[in-house]
Amino acid sequence: MIVTPPYGEIVLSVEDAVQLMKIFEKAEKYRCKYNGAEGATHHVFPLDDRAPMRMISQETYAMYKLAGKPED
Repeated sequence: MIVTPPYGEIVLSVEDAVQLMKIFEKAEKYRCKYNGAEGATHHVFPLDDRAPMRMISQETYAMYKLAGKPED
């Protein structure tokens, strides 16, 4: 299955983030490369890097949550 998440950064509990990272360790990168008139080739290969993560405190989380979704 190819997954393309429609979001940027997300917030998870530490426990959930660890589970997600364990799943990502098993994931591979997929790319469809268009070659003009020749059509497309499809490729699956190892991920080169890990997803960036950073810890925030409960107080920071609560402050960010209180601010809610920003207006565009």
